[in-house]
Amino acid sequence: MITLDHVSRFYKEVPAVEDLTFRVEKGEIFGLLGPSGAGKTTTIRLLTTLLPVQSGSAQVAGHDVTKAGKQVRANIGYISQTGSSDRTRTGRANLRLIGRLYGLSDAAIKTRTASLATILQITDILDRRVSTYSGGQKRRLDIALGLLHQPTVLFMDEPTTGLDPQNRKDLLQYLKKLAGNGLTILFTTHLMDEADVLADRVSIIDQGKIVALDTPDHLKQSLQGDILTLSIGAHDQTVASPLDDLPYIRNVHQLSAEDFRMEIADSAANVPEVFQRLTIAGLTIHSFSITKPTLNDVFIARTGHAPITSDTQETK
Repeated sequence: MITLDHVSRFYKEVPAVEDLTFRVEKGEIFGLLGPSGAGKTTTIRLLTTLLPVQSGSAQVAGHDVTKAGKQVRANIGYISQTGSSDRTRTGRANLRLIGRLYGLSDAAIKTRTASLATILQITDILDRRVSTYSGGQKRRLDIALGLLHQPTVLFMDEPTTGLDPQNRKDLLQYLKKLAGNGLTILFTTHLMDEADVLADRVSIIDQGKIVALDTPDHLKQSLQGDILTLSIGAHDQTVASPLDDLPYIRNVHQLSAEDFRMEIADSAANVPEVFQRLTIAGLTIHSFSITKPTLNDVFIARTGHAPITSDTQETK
């Protein structure tokens, strides 16, 4: 349903996305995972025809995004990071407008509006102006607007922005149900746990390039054993040096002036030797934790740095 073949986009010779290649199948939920500025929003804008592809090619729902933009737009729903509703209109009026733009009959608009309003819990606010909505209410309306015309492919940029934990959980369950009925979903997020829960496969993107692509479970299993995180007192050497020759230690990364992270095989048996090595080297361990790998750990292992996120809109 979605295919990218060596797609690149540059801003003044600076790559926003570079040589992206992946395929999303019908009914699959595919996540673009990465920090703000990684190129996730640019990728969605290319696939929804809001930006032209400068090199490579892309198809959505069987149509080339460059040559058949109108057909692409007829088959997709797009929920942007900032939303698309008119604040001066009521929620119902916004839905009616979108329905008419897509050629739906008044009866179909009424039926779809009632159904989506019930599912997304916005029935009681439909006749209020959007300017009076809370952030979570506005986000749920945005989602209804993207689904009203029953697209075959849905693009969502940071879909749970503004939602409280319960509404976030409900939305993720609803999206899984839609995919089970054949809807193809591509979403972006900087939330590692969200991608882990929702996505069938994820593509981790950093500085415009794909650094990993697989199922969340396979990506986590690619790391060796557990994750050992240490907080070390004042020091003038890297933690890696005393551990260089230990075969069960891999991918040692310094997260801050005092914090270090590494993969460790058979942690129960090997952590004592790690601590002994660091103590002999004159390093004081203030605290430590041992956890199972997460997608955040995969990101660090593949990029060498922790994902930097913010609440600002991605500009790449």
